[in-house]
Amino acid sequence: MEDLKKIAFNKEKLMYANGYQAQWASSSYKVELLQILSEKQRALLPRVDGNTLGILNYSYLSVLYNSKRRMPFVTAYNITGDNQNADRATFRSDPRVVESLQLNDDFYDLIPKSDKDFEIGHMAAHDEMAWGNEAQLQAYRTFFFTNSCPQVKRLNAGLWRGLEQYFIREAKQLKNKKAHFFTGPVLSPHDPKYIDDPSVQIPLFFYKVVVFEFEARLCCTAFMMSQAKRVRELKLIEEKATEKFRPLDKEMPFMDYNYGEVFQVDVSLVEKATNLTFSWPGVQAVKVPGGMEKLEAIGDVGSSSDLKKVIETKELERLRKPAVKNFRWS
Repeated sequence: MEDLKKIAFNKEKLMYANGYQAQWASSSYKVELLQILSEKQRALLPRVDGNTLGILNYSYLSVLYNSKRRMPFVTAYNITGDNQNADRATFRSDPRVVESLQLNDDFYDLIPKSDKDFEIGHMAAHDEMAWGNEAQLQAYRTFFFTNSCPQVKRLNAGLWRGLEQYFIREAKQLKNKKAHFFTGPVLSPHDPKYIDDPSVQIPLFFYKVVVFEFEARLCCTAFMMSQAKRVRELKLIEEKATEKFRPLDKEMPFMDYNYGEVFQVDVSLVEKATNLTFSWPGVQAVKVPGGMEKLEAIGDVGSSSDLKKVIETKELERLRKPAVKNFRWS
């Protein structure tokens, strides 16, 4: 039997990968991928061998890749609630895209064995994709540089990792156990340059948008996290960035994240920050209080130790609504 890892990373096999499925969480609606990008953004998609639209398809996962920034605009993927354990692999360049358009080990090892370096931050994580009959194949296929961004350790291995694990647990509680996820960096033209490679601008914020079925309708909500404070503390950037970017009558999925009052945001806020479109016909966005001032609060969180201080600030308290019957923040 052919080695599964060889199959996962083989160029010819990748050209037949099914990619993100638009009709997943509901048989009635398609949650389309390409409509997320504007015409101007689509012009930055790379030339992809085997795909005339410039989409990088993996297994139930697709990447719309910003060739100028060498990071995803968005990674879109489907998950179910039956996740399994899966082995990891080493990150590698996608053979369907010119290698010079991808960050690689040379970039991530500029300051080896130091906190003053970036980890390869999975956008769709390998354990998120480890579900179904081909769980290991799907997990392996997350290990491409095209599905990653530079993330500082305290974010990648801490809060961001915790959010990924929360999504996996929450998906298990869905009636159909299926959800769409869209994740990526907030790519701003004002992002600061990396001190050891000024050709790379470092994103300061990351987002996740989830679409799920609840009571026979599709809903979506969003989360954002930041590495702004930590990259400044570590002096990883050349200059300071000049920009900073629910009550419900009953509980819904993806509404009880431990730090939701900090990191859960309105979908429209993600759209404003990224210039991407996460609005689809038939999908109802969950309203979450707090505008740009909430992103400033997110930017003040460099690690989990910062959460208590941020939660207790008057600014954030103003964003929290009075208690509503059958509604809770954990």
